Amino acid sequence: MTDFFAFSGVCATVLPSVTVVLVVVGLLRKSWRRRFGAERAYALWIMPPLALLMACLPHASGILSAGIEVPMVSAWHALPGVDAPAVLERVWITPSHIGAVWLAGVCVWLAFVALAQVQFRRRMRGAVAVNTPEVEAWLSTSALAGPVLVGVWRPRIVLPADFFTRYDADERALILAHEATHARRGDVFFLHVAQGVGALLWFHPLVWWALRAFRHDQELACDAAVLRHHPGRRRSYAHAMLKSHDSLFLPVGCTWSSRHPLNERIAMLNTTSFSSRSRRVATACLTVTVAATSMVAYAVAPSAVEASTGQTYQLAAAFEHNGTLLSPTTVCMPDHVPATIVDNGDHRVELRFVVSPVSNDTVKVDIDATEQVNGKAVTKHQSLSGPLGQPLVLENAGQSRMSITPQKGCPAAEATKTANLVSQVVDKGSARGAAMSVAMNSGFVLDNPEVLDEQPVGFGFAHLDARKALELIADIDGRTVSFSGNHARFRVK
Repeated sequence: MTDFFAFSGVCATVLPSVTVVLVVVGLLRKSWRRRFGAERAYALWIMPPLALLMACLPHASGILSAGIEVPMVSAWHALPGVDAPAVLERVWITPSHIGAVWLAGVCVWLAFVALAQVQFRRRMRGAVAVNTPEVEAWLSTSALAGPVLVGVWRPRIVLPADFFTRYDADERALILAHEATHARRGDVFFLHVAQGVGALLWFHPLVWWALRAFRHDQELACDAAVLRHHPGRRRSYAHAMLKSHDSLFLPVGCTWSSRHPLNERIAMLNTTSFSSRSRRVATACLTVTVAATSMVAYAVAPSAVEASTGQTYQLAAAFEHNGTLLSPTTVCMPDHVPATIVDNGDHRVELRFVVSPVSNDTVKVDIDATEQVNGKAVTKHQSLSGPLGQPLVLENAGQSRMSITPQKGCPAAEATKTANLVSQVVDKGSARGAAMSVAMNSGFVLDNPEVLDEQPVGFGFAHLDARKALELIADIDGRTVSFSGNHARFRVK
């Protein structure tokens, strides 16, 4: 699931920028075509990939520290015999479902592209090479295969079976010039890139529109480039368009087909050529527009870790199983910055918390719980919202309960600045040995350590006040402890 969370972070970073830029391109493309010509309007499509690049650049707000360490104790192994995973057995909304839907959409998109390619290649069986001035060309055995340019590294023009009878010599020359222009500009490569982005962002409605608009603008720009070199052959160019059949759709090929809006393409043939001065003005306007849009894309993209307001929050987590209250855990972190609590026992469970302010006195806590099930890591997600200072509770059919109380600041950290803190991990050790270790490291004197049991137990704590640590050990052993100065004495409960 780590890969899915990484992908989610990427999406959250780039989608706002992509959306803004696609809206800008959609608003500008037609007016630019009228004012500066189809070629300059097509150049607007350089903005989406630049927006992706700008969105992925480092943001200053994304460089944030991790959670703040404060006194915490293992929430499950402080009391032996408690089944820790039961705390997490609530019905969760799993990110794996979302990831599976996204991956299925990618697969369907790529399968559609591959199927169209396979169908086209079937039409190419028995094709023969023909001599053309610039780009390698093949004559298909089907009247529906072509004219089209295919191939990224080795561009080839595919011509329909009736190419030499359907079109006259002038029309054939213009069609070949059109496909050769696509080849010189690398348009097939850009179509592959566009399909790849579409597969990844298939869920974005503007991406579907953008693919159609991009192909349309690409064809209009190619028409304009050909007629700029053959200004006196507009009538022959229009006749060639009208004679073209609906060829097979090819997502990654530059097709000469009436699938592209034919009325608009023919109407564009009647526009006057643009002067070199107009083209220079258009280039200057395009440069300014691209620069401004790129800066906007950078500004609207959140950092990979959403910008923190600088507010620190403390989460006090308490766990209960079958009526037994487990030892609490406390952790502090800035808003939007994850902090993790890990149970290092035999059944590893990791809780990842992210706090986000909703209002001045309300927060949302996102919890990602990862546990090992049959040797595999399984991640589940839950979100809780509520007021500061009030417990946010998750329950599992009355058997287990997790309570999280958020607070502003980090009171626990302030309370431990002058405390005598100790850390201890006991794996098959004894309560007596643990108590003696704490006393040795903290300066306490144990008056009667012999009363503590020497049976193997397992528990752990980190950065805990020495008095609290001895109380915890005594509680595990079924005893209480009293203090007199730096002396500690254990008693039966």
